[in-house]
Amino acid sequence: MRKILIATHGFLADGIKNSISILTGKDDCLTCINAYVDDSDFTGDLQAFIDSVSPDDEAGIFTGL
Repeated sequence: MRKILIATHGFLADGIKNSISILTGKDDCLTCINAYVDDSDFTGDLQAFIDSVSPDDEAGIFTGL
């Protein structure tokens, strides 16, 4: 299975996911982390994504720099 994480400051990750959905009609393999939009800690979401990846999966993590 293909799994992709998009993690950015603000809500850019959601915007990228929305654009991919509009262009391809597919967004079920995408997970988004919108970091620093509130006081919550996103590291649990990051760890959950990593834990969900099995050896048979194709996975990628894209971040805003």
